[in-house]
Amino acid sequence: ILQQITDSPASLIIEFALARSFGIYYFVLVIVITYLLYFSIRRTHIPTHKALIFFGVLTLLHNAFFKDIVQHLNLSESHMVTLYRNRYIFWPFFFLLGAFFNEMGLMEYFKSRKNLSFVIWLTIFSIFNILYFFGARDIDGYDSIIGTLFSIGTILLLLTFDVRSKITDYISRHSYFLYLSHIFIVYI
Repeated sequence: ILQQITDSPASLIIEFALARSFGIYYFVLVIVITYLLYFSIRRTHIPTHKALIFFGVLTLLHNAFFKDIVQHLNLSESHMVTLYRNRYIFWPFFFLLGAFFNEMGLMEYFKSRKNLSFVIWLTIFSIFNILYFFGARDIDGYDSIIGTLFSIGTILLLLTFDVRSKITDYISRHSYFLYLSHIFIVYI
């Protein structure tokens, strides 16, 4: 590692960001970047809903045009495309969606309207399946608009489940620490 740091620090940073070194999963870095972004948004007093709209539009534009741009520019093997495809666009959107739900008290709203959440999810699920069975191209989860909408609908549906218990409360309070520390347990 020391040799790599002295020989090529830029390549070490790229390898770290792409999760090709130290057995680190790329999403650890994505989570750290997402938290830093969120705290930056909070410190600059940008309203969460404005940041959510910005990242929502960015996510939908990404879903609509990313594959075509990569093919047009012949970038499919590029390190930057790999770095970019590691979900740096999606995670802030979903994180901000959760922050917005929490700030606006929408979790209780959807919990009290279980039927509405189920109808939203069922509608999106049906459209997703119809598109799939009729051969629509590129409707995979992260890289399609309908996949993103399906993810949001599924989140709304899952919010309606009442699964509170001492065990789930404990896991909820400690899950981020448990998640970050699991890599050390894997190495042991």
